[in-house]
Amino acid sequence: MKIKITPSVLFLFLSLKLQAQIKVAGDITNPGELALETFPVKRIGNIPIRNHVGLKKNTLKKANGLLLIDGLKRFNLNDSLPKNYSRYVYTITASDGYTVTFSWNELYNNDVGKKVFLVTQSKSHPKDGIILISKSDRFTGRRFVKDVVKIHIEHK
Repeated sequence: MKIKITPSVLFLFLSLKLQAQIKVAGDITNPGELALETFPVKRIGNIPIRNHVGLKKNTLKKANGLLLIDGLKRFNLNDSLPKNYSRYVYTITASDGYTVTFSWNELYNNDVGKKVFLVTQSKSHPKDGIILISKSDRFTGRRFVKDVVKIHIEHK
């Protein structure tokens, strides 16, 4: 059986490949790409997406992915003094420019970081690229980022 590679099929393949990597830059010693295909996928489950007043707008169904903090383990902050970590801010940006932030303390110093995921597969959102969502947020839609392309780590 022969598969015909048309320009649209090639574009789809290349865009899916590009979406599997997220650029990580900022005040870190080793900027680069976060290659998600190198991480084991974990089952995250179903996550209700609630707007700014708490109304359920959608559900992220059968989501799989990894913890954001697991993906960021190989990127080292420019500062080796733990007392300065509290000044770091993580900005996650989508391809359309939508941006959300987390502080270092949110991600690493309390339970929020154990519930911030990069979703690599979802039954309900298969065409939305890599998704970031914080399961611990009351209004999950505020930090529901579709098609994540960049993470910028900044010392304030």
